[in-house]
Amino acid sequence: MSLSNLRFTIEMLPPIPARPRNAHKGDFGRVLIVAGSRGMSGAAILSGIACIRSGAGLVTIATPRETQPIVATGFPCYMTLPLPQDEFGCMAATAWAVLQPHLQNCDILAIGPGLGRTASVQSILERIVREFAGRVIWDADALFGLAKISPEPLQQHSGEWILSPHSGEAGRLLQCDAATIEADRVAAIEQLVERYRATIILKGHRTLVADSTRLYENLTGNPGMATGGCGDVLTGILAGLWPVLGDPWSTASHAVAVHGRAGDLAAESLGEISLSASDLLDTLPTAFRERCAIRNDQP
Repeated sequence: MSLSNLRFTIEMLPPIPARPRNAHKGDFGRVLIVAGSRGMSGAAILSGIACIRSGAGLVTIATPRETQPIVATGFPCYMTLPLPQDEFGCMAATAWAVLQPHLQNCDILAIGPGLGRTASVQSILERIVREFAGRVIWDADALFGLAKISPEPLQQHSGEWILSPHSGEAGRLLQCDAATIEADRVAAIEQLVERYRATIILKGHRTLVADSTRLYENLTGNPGMATGGCGDVLTGILAGLWPVLGDPWSTASHAVAVHGRAGDLAAESLGEISLSASDLLDTLPTAFRERCAIRNDQP
């Protein structure tokens, strides 16, 4: 059955629940973000700050050891984990031994922003597909690596996944070009859902979110967000929301709506031309206030 007749809008999504009065940081998830490489520390920082701003309880950014001091000074509210690195400044294959204990203790793994595309990175991605049964957000360079993995392990993975490709990345994942994706975005997202057994965010004008039974069409956002780093912010929002909302489709739908609304608020103040990804970090709180439920318990 085609998803095209099952489109949800923001009005159909329940509000993000308010926090209970007796909440503690453990209630809102332990997130591990694997991101960054030589020259790409900003991607990790943007994702980490966005994740904190989106309500995550505890956030750790795992990044190559030469990148770690830069990422650590980017924001005081997340933790960092230095990883062994290869000669290109990306994480080495031996980073798996360092990551494993943290994977066992995290609620959400987000991987990809600024990661690089070396053979060592590819080896880590393949081990995640085969050996990690948790909840994973795949973005950016991790999507590039995912496209190189054969169909069999992809169909057998036991994790719960969210993929967030733009049309070029979606084309690589489906072995076609971006023009083919844009010609029929609903058909493309249906194929991605089936091929990767995941919730898919197909980014672009009127971003789509789909699983096997539901399709959300997002109407927030503007062309000013077509700038480097905005996708990294979305990755962080997804990772921050998923522990609370639970369902990956609801998480992805809310995340793209809030992400786009933050971009709209920034554009209202700064204009589209001057908008940068870091501006979204400043407007995220207002965007979230608009989507959160009114507290109905007693102070």
